[in-house]
Amino acid sequence: MSKPAWTTHLVVKLVRGLPGTKQKHRTALVKTLGIPKRGHSVVVKNTPTVLGLIEQVKRLVEVETLEMYMERIQNEILAKKCRPPFVMRHNVPVDQGQESTQKKTVWFYLFLSMVPVFWKSSLCCDNLLETCNDLSYESGMLYADCKGPEKASISLNEYVSTFAGI
Repeated sequence: MSKPAWTTHLVVKLVRGLPGTKQKHRTALVKTLGIPKRGHSVVVKNTPTVLGLIEQVKRLVEVETLEMYMERIQNEILAKKCRPPFVMRHNVPVDQGQESTQKKTVWFYLFLSMVPVFWKSSLCCDNLLETCNDLSYESGMLYADCKGPEKASISLNEYVSTFAGI
């Protein structure tokens, strides 16, 4: 009986334990094939003798060709390999009209966070950010529409001179 032309080596893995097996099968596994305990794999030549031993213990072992084994190991290594991190970008496209308004509003809120407390009270009320409905910045003027009847406004130059004078 000639050995198959498609493979020269086999990988034999013991998938069931040795306790409870016949002495003849334990001898075949441990001494002849060299598999000491469950979960271990050995590479053996593909000969008729080895094929006969594998046939005796076929319910206890898994057999695959060396090529199949190498491919499986390579796939396992690739699966465990570190991948680049996920990058989430939450840039929601905004049309041009809204974008300029949003930038002005954000800038104005940041600008008002620097305004001294006494200046806020002189503008409109004690806490401008809580009581004002609409805050805007247009053509060099700061506008605050408050809940009261008055509408407060101040020029940017006036604010800078007031803030710098403190």
